[in-house]
Amino acid sequence: KETQAQCVLEIGQRGSCFKDFYEYAADSVNDAVARKKGTAMEIFSKAYDYVKKTQWRTPVLKGYPSGQDYHQYGDPIVGSYEYGCPSPSFDWQIGEETKEIMGYTCRKATCHHSGRDYTAWYAEDIALSDGPYIFRGLPGLIVAIGSDDGEYVFELNGMQEITFSSPIFLYDKKVQKHSREEVRRIVRNISENYSETIINQGRFRLKNPEDIQRIGNLPYNPLEKE
Repeated sequence: KETQAQCVLEIGQRGSCFKDFYEYAADSVNDAVARKKGTAMEIFSKAYDYVKKTQWRTPVLKGYPSGQDYHQYGDPIVGSYEYGCPSPSFDWQIGEETKEIMGYTCRKATCHHSGRDYTAWYAEDIALSDGPYIFRGLPGLIVAIGSDDGEYVFELNGMQEITFSSPIFLYDKKVQKHSREEVRRIVRNISENYSETIINQGRFRLKNPEDIQRIGNLPYNPLEKE
């Protein structure tokens, strides 16, 4: 089943963050309400619709502090998990082929990373060595990238320069922090045993036990296979 998500790449002076647009909106609401010392109910009422619309549930904070990334996995029912790891490096092979994307002349580059082959297109005229999700390291912004197996595709569909103060962060309240290996194990277990995970957490009581069978498992196909 194909899933589409509108995501946001925030790029700052010392790092960047890639997350779902609706998670970005929910985090902004949480931050605004918290700063004015609002209640948990106020946060829930204002952010709930955004949370429901979130499709990309693996945000990443990149390169802050330098050389370190923080990955999260979030589910509105079973909770959120986080791990930190060194920022990855990519062995890009830059080609001669070019094409136009959103008015920019983009150059082709390829690489292999964590079990998948990728083809990227970057704009040298946008002097930002960054890109969607974990990808970076080219002499220009990566405006499109996809795995050669077709399972993951990212493409730029808009840009905006922010002229006011806008902190870049991952919302980390009630987030369980573990090693990379442990979080990946937890996420796979949740995905393959979603209904059992919900029951074991004791967050819901069902009048009819058969109702739990209506809750299917979640797809498990991580971008990083290794």
